[in-house]
Amino acid sequence: MANTVLRHLTTVSVAAAHAACAACVAADIWSRSLRMQLMTRSAGTFMSFRHALALTTFGDAAAAVTPLRAGGEFARVVGARAAGVRLPVIAAVISVETLVVYVLAAVAGAWLAAEYGGEWLALVRPRRQVLSVRAIYVSAVVVLLAVTIVAATPAARLALRRVVAGARTALIAARRISWAALLLCLVLSVVSLVARVAILPALALTLPQAPSVGVLALISFTLVHGQIAMPTPAGAGPIEMVFLMGGTGITREAGRVLGWWRVYATLIPVVLGFVLGALTYGRAVLRALPFNRSRRSDDALDS
Repeated sequence: MANTVLRHLTTVSVAAAHAACAACVAADIWSRSLRMQLMTRSAGTFMSFRHALALTTFGDAAAAVTPLRAGGEFARVVGARAAGVRLPVIAAVISVETLVVYVLAAVAGAWLAAEYGGEWLALVRPRRQVLSVRAIYVSAVVVLLAVTIVAATPAARLALRRVVAGARTALIAARRISWAALLLCLVLSVVSLVARVAILPALALTLPQAPSVGVLALISFTLVHGQIAMPTPAGAGPIEMVFLMGGTGITREAGRVLGWWRVYATLIPVVLGFVLGALTYGRAVLRALPFNRSRRSDDALDS
């Protein structure tokens, strides 16, 4: 009888964890879509929530399947153009939004590291399978070299020149964004950050032995934002290595936790993004491809 009750409680706990993860994914997508809609309206251009949702999810999907998340901004620009937003406006909105998100992430990351970094190190140091400090340094150097090589390519230099050339026009559009919109952008960014970070703790806390919530939050934050610097799509490879070699402090059923984390953090956003992107921006994506000459007339209208 006791075993039956215990299994029932475990099942409820696992079900509640998956429900929480699904809610986190929905809250993350909703908050960032609403943020895009409000910021674009504040910059002087109307955008419906339907377009903002498609734009956000499509950008996520494109970022997840490209190294260094390089395809995300291109996809969001294509989506914004299809929604009728001019290039200077979407450039200004993305720039301001990115600045707010990065500042918030830097503050949150520094606080988590200061509060729980020592506990995390104490947790993983005794494990023989965990990555050594030397291996972490080598991995960081490899990632930096990869980023440097990619940034030195002619395509990257051309993109940089285009960004610099359009910065003045984007700055004019950015000045239209009100302080109220910036405050809402900050609040929605906090919602998005908390939702993304909460997925791993929700899954890990179903295990009999799991690190503390604070340590799990630090690990989750690192995994979520570490994908930006990874030369592989969605950080595939390095993140799996960190998980399976004990870097998260999860040894029992680490593969199951990793699999479900990938489902909620990567698979669902990618599938949703490409489905909504195909339904909403199918023709616009084809027109924006480099070999399509018809996009030149559109770019001429914005200049």
